[in-house]
Amino acid sequence: MVQFINSRSGRFLGALFVATVFFVFHTAIAQTTVVRVIQVPNQPQAHIEKDLSDVKISLLDACPTKNELTTYYNGNIEAYKSAKLKAVQCIDGYQRATLLSAKIADIQTSLNEINQRISSLEKTSVYLNSLKDLNGLAFLAIPSGKVETKRHEYAKDIAMQCVTTNATGLKNTGVVGNLTSDGLSWFNTLPDSQSVLAETVKAENLVIVAKIKKEIEDKGKISTGTIIDIANKSAELQKLMAKDFIPITVADFQSNYAQLMKLAKPPVLTVNIGYNIDDRGEKILHEIPTAALRLLAKLRYGITGPLVDATLGLAGVVYPVTWLPEQKMLTELRATTTNHITRLKKLRDQFQDILGSLQKKLRDLEQNNYDCQ
Repeated sequence: MVQFINSRSGRFLGALFVATVFFVFHTAIAQTTVVRVIQVPNQPQAHIEKDLSDVKISLLDACPTKNELTTYYNGNIEAYKSAKLKAVQCIDGYQRATLLSAKIADIQTSLNEINQRISSLEKTSVYLNSLKDLNGLAFLAIPSGKVETKRHEYAKDIAMQCVTTNATGLKNTGVVGNLTSDGLSWFNTLPDSQSVLAETVKAENLVIVAKIKKEIEDKGKISTGTIIDIANKSAELQKLMAKDFIPITVADFQSNYAQLMKLAKPPVLTVNIGYNIDDRGEKILHEIPTAALRLLAKLRYGITGPLVDATLGLAGVVYPVTWLPEQKMLTELRATTTNHITRLKKLRDQFQDILGSLQKKLRDLEQNNYDCQ
């Protein structure tokens, strides 16, 4: 054991040690938020109250009057504390039940949203399989959603304390604890990252369409570089569909997702394709210029040509000239839809397991009378 007492350096180190411990301890206290846990009247539920600016918290010993101790507890402060401890156990059980109920509600909401999207994608799959090519293709792309962590707040280390109202000086017992939170996986249908991505796609579309219009006005045609830009945009759309957005039929969108259009910045990408035809009423095909083919091969887009001449409406912007890889786009759209269905069904199984576990914990707590004694 190290001794500090008999030397000046020892006294300094001892003082430094005490000061350090005090600083760490004081910092930990400063970062703790004290809250009250309040039972909902006549219900096995409890909520936390964060704003304690109008009250003063002190030890439980300060609360009972001499008359209360004498009348109900034979003047025994320990008997008084023991009785209050039982009340704390009850409120803690009610708080845990409330927390479990909130988590169950979030999981049930997640499952409802997942099931809705599975149903929608199955309709999209039927629609895409009915098409022979891209002519007349119309759908809306909405965020695919993400599993994120949601925090549920509650109080830990709870104890019965004396709560004095500053304005009146009135004292009452109250359950007090330290604010903390518990993480829960849930399905967020509108993650910020995907909403931002939708706005980015819309902005990029405006740039490319402006470039196309200017080239047509200045040169009467579009350059190889612009053709590549359009092909790039087509490939980017496919990547979005594969990860961050899901294709929804027009009818299904109107029935189940129309509320998205009421948002300040709707995270929705409209897609419409119509073929341009020649004098014989047949679709127009274009061979890709050699330079563009080499670049596309380098970028590994798998586009070899020919490309179909079409009018593309994307995110509310109409491309006056568009060459699209019809079979590649259609094949990938079908595959993407199937992959999203598989992904969401797997998520559904995971959330159903979580739901079952939470429901069992709540049933056990209820059957044990919320641990009240």
